[in-house]
Amino acid sequence: MLSNGVPMKIKVNGSSEATMGKIDAITAAIEELSEAERAELRAWLDELEERLFDEKIERDAKSGKLDKLLDQVRASQKAADFEEF
Repeated sequence: MLSNGVPMKIKVNGSSEATMGKIDAITAAIEELSEAERAELRAWLDELEERLFDEKIERDAKSGKLDKLLDQVRASQKAADFEEF
């Protein structure tokens, strides 16, 4: 189903169109990919997750959500109360 509520229609294994949910459609399409295409998709998904994580950290930092944690780190550094790794 698309975000607008309309069912997604795709061809599965060369058969006639079938109405599927979005995840079902994606899953079916992934199963049709070659090994190289799946590797490319995995790499893209990894990059996407990294980018989304970085964007969230940046938003949290700008909004002040990380200030308390940063203050704790600075206090530990000042007191030399930390372990190197």
